[in-house]
Amino acid sequence: MDWGAHREEAYARLMALRWNVAPNELYNKALRLFAAGDYFGAYFVSAVCMPSTRISLKMDNVEYYEGACLEKLDMREAAADFLQRDHPAYPTSEKAAHADLGLMRIYYRTTTRPRVLVSSNV
Repeated sequence: MDWGAHREEAYARLMALRWNVAPNELYNKALRLFAAGDYFGAYFVSAVCMPSTRISLKMDNVEYYEGACLEKLDMREAAADFLQRDHPAYPTSEKAAHADLGLMRIYYRTTTRPRVLVSSNV
C-alpha cells in the first residue's frame, strides 16, 4: 500500500523548487529587497543564496550590497570588513567609490575621525 510522499519529503521538494532559480534572478531579488528597505532579506539572499551560484560579472555589486546591507543594519565592523575587501578586489569597479563612501560613513559614525581623513585622501 502506497501512502504517498511523506510531508517532510514534500516540504523538501517545495523548498528545492522555490530556490531553484537562475543566479541573475537571485541578484535581481536581492536588489529589489535592498531598494524596498528589507536589508536583512537582501543580505540573506546575497550572502547565503548567492555563494553557490556566483555571477562573475556582478560580483563587485554583490559584495558592495552585502556590505551596504550590513551598514544599514548597523553592523559596522562587519560592514567595514566587506567594504574594505571590495575596493582592492575590484579597483576599477563603479562600486569602488561607493565602498569608499560607505567606509567614510562608518568611520564618521564610530567617531574615528582620523580614519575618515585618511580614507578621504585615497
